[in-house]
Amino acid sequence: MKSFSILLFTVFAFPVLSASCLQTDKSEYSNCLDEQVVALEREMEVSERTIKADLEAAAKLNGRFGPIALFEKSRREYRAYVSSHCQWQYLTQIPNSLAGAILFKECLVQHHQQQIAELSALKIH
Repeated sequence: MKSFSILLFTVFAFPVLSASCLQTDKSEYSNCLDEQVVALEREMEVSERTIKADLEAAAKLNGRFGPIALFEKSRREYRAYVSSHCQWQYLTQIPNSLAGAILFKECLVQHHQQQIAELSALKIH
């Protein structure tokens, strides 16, 4: 039940970030989302580097290096999934490319926020 409440908090706590971009002008909103995506990608990379460093430290102690390779594989596959998942949503808005770009960026923001929360919750020993 504890993990459920953490997940529930995560889902409801993070959409506030995209709300910090005002939707008064679609072009400005899109630019604001760009900034958020870049900031979230940086934060996600920090979380990923931390986990990889923890996995490497654990591997030195226990001799098991398999988790590092699987973590790297999951990172690549997750990024490919998110890209495809957000791209099909973009395509639903064609020919309105600005609306599609906004939908794509909102999708990225949502996924990045969720991934950061999951990565931050992991404890590697």
